[in-house]
Amino acid sequence: MKIEDAGSEDMAALFAYLNRQLEENGAEGGALFQPLSRDECVVSDYLKKRFSDGVLADRESSNWRKVWLAKNSSGNIVGHIDLRHYADEHCRHRVLLGMGVDRAARRQGLGESLLTTAIAFCQNDEKTKWLDLNVIGCNEKAITLYRKLGFEQLGEISDYYRIDGQSYSELTFTLPTCHKG
Repeated sequence: MKIEDAGSEDMAALFAYLNRQLEENGAEGGALFQPLSRDECVVSDYLKKRFSDGVLADRESSNWRKVWLAKNSSGNIVGHIDLRHYADEHCRHRVLLGMGVDRAARRQGLGESLLTTAIAFCQNDEKTKWLDLNVIGCNEKAITLYRKLGFEQLGEISDYYRIDGQSYSELTFTLPTCHKG
């Protein structure tokens, strides 16, 4: 597996990968990893625009997004991780993480490698003081990985989502970053 920065030329392949991944969201007894109903599991035009605009944006821009792609030996995307700003300009010292790994590439250490890549970026970015993430409370494998890498749970909001008639909590985790130099 190879992890590389994503650019605008990668967006079409990224969206195809994300659509494939969303088909797995809560399917066949698997974890629910996106707060979407099974009927809504497609990459929206709005999200496509946020990713496309974000990878081109300057680090200071409100729509900035840093994306890494994990590619297999055939060059196919099998995982991703992204960082983005919060909407509030007074939160620019924090970044919010999103990630996913294709079902066929799980349990091979790829999620940990992607997280390590993002953590290293934050540790070397003097503007980033905190790396935050949110996870649906039923996604135990993701929660275990986050804790393994030092993320601390800040809180839980019970009954945060109502998806396909079921209630799910949302957990918030954070990792303080140390800056070299």
